[in-house]
Amino acid sequence: MKLHRRNVLERVREALDDLEMVAISTTHSFAVSLLKERPIEAGLDPHFSALDEIQSELLFREVWDAWIHRALMERNSMLEKALRNGFPLESLKNLAQFFAKTG
Repeated sequence: MKLHRRNVLERVREALDDLEMVAISTTHSFAVSLLKERPIEAGLDPHFSALDEIQSELLFREVWDAWIHRALMERNSMLEKALRNGFPLESLKNLAQFFAKTG
């Protein structure tokens, strides 16, 4: 038992000694780093790049505008139902944007 405890303490000390070398990042940047390490396995172009916040916002607007235009022209039943039930278009856009950001 003492041997096990000593082994654990040694491992804790080693981990603390290496603490300044730990890479701390957001979940998003961690995921990007994993994808950059293994793009082929993830089915990505090896030269892909992640969107920054501005690029992401511009892409969302482009996709939203195209989708909402098509949905209104085609009289999408779910969209019409939401609008008839008092959901403003801006609120639906905000909700879509929330889900786009949070995945």
